[in-house]
Amino acid sequence: MKKIDFEFFAPGQQIYFDVSRIMQVENVLKKGVGEIVMEQNLNMGTLCVLLSIGLRHYGLQNPEKVAKKLQTLLDEGVEIEEIQMPVAKALVASGALGKKVYYQLFPEELTEAKAEALEKEENAKN
Repeated sequence: MKKIDFEFFAPGQQIYFDVSRIMQVENVLKKGVGEIVMEQNLNMGTLCVLLSIGLRHYGLQNPEKVAKKLQTLLDEGVEIEEIQMPVAKALVASGALGKKVYYQLFPEELTEAKAEALEKEENAKN
């Protein structure tokens, strides 16, 4: 799990999803995280749920509060894609989609040793 900067609501904030949060997302949205990320289209309802779960450590547990904050940002000219990107990145950073997807998004963390181990895993599957 990796925390991703998300300073749209307040300076210094970070969003993250651990196993518990992933379970909550999947229960609320009735979709797996892989499906959510692969859709590449975080609609407003999904986005508000993800933000309320991923930022709950800041007391933003109510999707309605999140929706109001989102509306303010949009009114101020923030593009929705700017908000969606770190949320999607945080979902991948949780590790729930596997190492390969994780390292595609965070290539700077892929050491030679990790790359070799990943290749061995792939070869063992085939």
